[in-house]
Amino acid sequence: MSNHQKKLEKLNRGPIGQNYEEMKSKLIHNLSSYTLSKAEGRLLCRGWDFCIENKITNFLDFETDLELNAMKLQLHCHESIFRSICRQIHNASQQLIRTSKHKKISNLSKEELTALKSLKSNNNIIICKADKGNSIVILDKEIYMKKAEEILKGKQFEPLNNDKFHREQEEKLNKYIFSLFKKGVIDNKLRYQLQSTCSSLSVFYGLPKAHKTGYPIRPIISTIAVISLFSYLFPTAHSPKFISNLRLKYGESILVSIRHCERLTEKLQKAKCDVEFLRCCLIYNLMPHFVNIRLWKPGLKKSEQYKSLQRTCLMREFECRQKQVSRLEKQISLIMTELQKHLSSVDYINVKKFFYNSACRVHSAVMSNHQKKLEKLNRGPIGQNYEEMKLKLIHNISSYTLSKVEERLLCRGWDFCVENKVTNFLDFETDLELNAMKLQPHCHESIFRSICHQIHNASQQLIRTSKHKKISNLSEEELAALKSLKSNNNIIICKADKGNSIVILDKETYIKKAEEILKGKQFEPLNNDKFHREQEEKLNKYIFSLFKKGVIDNKRRYQLQSTCSSLSVFYGLPKAHKTGYPIRPIISTIGSYQYELSKYLAKAIRNARPQAKSYIKDSFEFVKRIKEITLEKGKTYTMCSFDVESLYTNVPVEEAIEVTLNYIYKPTKLVDVPFDKEQMKMLLNLSIRDSTFRFQNKIYRQIDGVAMGNPLAPIIADLWMQKIEEKLNRFSTNKPMTWLRYVDDIFCIFTISKEKIDEFHVRINKWHQNLHFTVEFEAKNSIPFLDVRVTQLEDKLITSMYRKPTHTGLYLLWDSNQSRRYKLGLIKTL
Repeated sequence: MSNHQKKLEKLNRGPIGQNYEEMKSKLIHNLSSYTLSKAEGRLLCRGWDFCIENKITNFLDFETDLELNAMKLQLHCHESIFRSICRQIHNASQQLIRTSKHKKISNLSKEELTALKSLKSNNNIIICKADKGNSIVILDKEIYMKKAEEILKGKQFEPLNNDKFHREQEEKLNKYIFSLFKKGVIDNKLRYQLQSTCSSLSVFYGLPKAHKTGYPIRPIISTIAVISLFSYLFPTAHSPKFISNLRLKYGESILVSIRHCERLTEKLQKAKCDVEFLRCCLIYNLMPHFVNIRLWKPGLKKSEQYKSLQRTCLMREFECRQKQVSRLEKQISLIMTELQKHLSSVDYINVKKFFYNSACRVHSAVMSNHQKKLEKLNRGPIGQNYEEMKLKLIHNISSYTLSKVEERLLCRGWDFCVENKVTNFLDFETDLELNAMKLQPHCHESIFRSICHQIHNASQQLIRTSKHKKISNLSEEELAALKSLKSNNNIIICKADKGNSIVILDKETYIKKAEEILKGKQFEPLNNDKFHREQEEKLNKYIFSLFKKGVIDNKRRYQLQSTCSSLSVFYGLPKAHKTGYPIRPIISTIGSYQYELSKYLAKAIRNARPQAKSYIKDSFEFVKRIKEITLEKGKTYTMCSFDVESLYTNVPVEEAIEVTLNYIYKPTKLVDVPFDKEQMKMLLNLSIRDSTFRFQNKIYRQIDGVAMGNPLAPIIADLWMQKIEEKLNRFSTNKPMTWLRYVDDIFCIFTISKEKIDEFHVRINKWHQNLHFTVEFEAKNSIPFLDVRVTQLEDKLITSMYRKPTHTGLYLLWDSNQSRRYKLGLIKTL
């Protein structure tokens, strides 16, 4: 561009275009928090009166407007002169239309056109002309609104509740104009010129005084339609007489249809809001006042029969409103089809926008009223206050902007279950029968028949209920938002690595992060699934050989064998608590050839594994072990925690398998399985090593490390860590007084100085080339570990609950489609 600029100046024999860098300080007063790009600055420096060269696209509207304006000349000139003017206008318009069809050059660059659209779509700022001069002022919308509202609080202005007074004044004017017409003061033509029909309200706006401190605004009340770059960037000042223009162009019958459709649209929005209100009442078991029945004996209101009657009435009202919504949608659809035939494409779009604005206004007013009613019935807030929680629950790092409905939907949490009706009854019954067959080997035939009979009755009841089920735990808006998010192929929505929050990334960014991990030495790309099939066949042959030797029975053989397995799936969970949102790699082995074998071996090893003194099962056991520790008065104790970086991917598989075998087969076999040591080694190799998986239609093989997502991974990694930490026994000095480990997190108490602890840290980092420990020291005699905060007093340690920064405070919403027993159990365990 620099080279081209020099060429242009040489061709022009002087500067070309506008030197906006020198002029922008005079032309643009940016008082907002928004930072203008270079293209936006260059665009605004062109001035407020700069006209954009647009092509004529709707030729019908263009010719109609010319004809309407030409008709105004008829009264002021002779008929022959008027005909001549009309002919000249017609020829000029045809020439202009022909030129416009082939016009391809604009007086704005593509960058400037994009900048213009960007500024128009920015709802957080106001761009307006300064009160004096030709400069432009940019303010934050909130500041502009405050300045305007301060003026409107003056004694010259009075707020009104609605437009009733405006309509009365319009009617008063029309009556007086009509009376003048009746008296013969004015003719019929002047009467129609002066009368007003379906007028719009005047528009208040303010022009900032750029030459004064604080940029006060000059109040303007516009009584005409302002259509210019001003109105394009500053929609507040745009109020065309849209309805009046439609009457002039298409006649009274079209206007009647538009007004009828407007009323139906408002009724439809009211009905939809009523459906949502009744849905909430049914979900939260709230009874509005209109279903309260006066009884002679008030005590009967507590009876189940009365409550059942109320709910039945509420359900009937809900069904009636749903039918009303369907009926109104059909009526509106028919009218809109007719309007589309008669209106131009531009006017049809404007009419749709007009209806949309009307619907939004009704929706906002009715929903606000309904929310107050629900809170009054519930005697407190109802549902989720997502505005307060969305910052914790949603991490949107994508280029996609979520709507309010989409934010409200995602704030329900990852564990929220949507209530779906059973639609495919054949598949439902088939799944039940297949699952029921799994019970047959574990119970007597008569008991099995009884269970099948009960399952059949329950399923038939569920099917009957599902056919008539009309209430969903999501509103129509939320269901539409769910479909919209599901169909958006440019973003990835996933659960955060820790906590219950949701992370939204651009798909390209997510794929890049994953591919960076897959470039590591632990993974190898494959051209096809041949290796996967070979490994599956190898596993099946070995299982069959064990069956032939009588090591396992036929039932165990079919359990461990694999048929037509799928590849494991690689995905990543973003770490929302870390800078840059790195992802934790997970390889889900469900459905793979290794899964059933891994699950079987994991259960056997877990039950027989030797427990080290440092091993802790969970937070409860950790608290119990901490309470057993006593501190001597006068001694200095230092608490710290160590963490192993990327333990699972760095576990050397061959070494970890040997460690596992040594633990469970020395001195005697501890594990309750029929395999000897060599057979177990082979099975462990088949279930852990050379895992194949797919990502983005590409196939990979894991050469080393254990896959997080494999049932065996946590146990193998834990046993290997148990073997590594035996090296603590070699320490004669700088040894921790307490060493408690939960997988890759270690809690320690030292009686030595911090410098000595740093030496200890350096030494343990040399235990193994694949291991790297990070350390965190106590702060103010306190340190968090797992979900517990440990605080050091004079002679004892006390524990308290600790919430990580990733904790969102959300467990499960009551209206989630889960068992009531599960929800109550969750409350009891808190």
